[in-house]
Amino acid sequence: MAWTKTTKGKSVLLEETVTMADSGGGNATYALTSAIPNNLYDWENKKITVKFKVASVSGADGDVDAIIQTSSTGTTSTDVMTPGSGSTPDWVTASSVINMDLDTTALTEHESHLVDLTDVYAPYCRVYLYSDAGDTDGACTFTVSIALDAHDALEQSDIGGIGADPS
Repeated sequence: MAWTKTTKGKSVLLEETVTMADSGGGNATYALTSAIPNNLYDWENKKITVKFKVASVSGADGDVDAIIQTSSTGTTSTDVMTPGSGSTPDWVTASSVINMDLDTTALTEHESHLVDLTDVYAPYCRVYLYSDAGDTDGACTFTVSIALDAHDALEQSDIGGIGADPS
């Protein structure tokens, strides 16, 4: 898992594909994006846009929801993510549930969601997708996209570097 970055207009788009394991019957199941460090992308104290696409389907609708989590300890290494277990001691919920219900039985691109991270400060954030509903009847895959303002996340390499002095 790794975020890919593209620039478009005044925005930077981060995209990552994650797979949610089969729920193994009626167990809760989870999928996590990679952590986004605040020293590379300025998402703290901002409103960000998040979009979801079901890239591969499961046999039954998992009714997947998502939240933004932030690292409470400054580390990202002690997750236990197996069906029925969601131990995330390094992470806390930073946003309310993103208002959506991803149907995992259809290749669907969902509308964009504005997530308010105003007054949220942490070294890392990530997207936490979860289903605590019934059987998903197989694994499914999601593409998660996050749009940020370009002036916050552009790097010198994004604009071609600095040219010769025009004077």
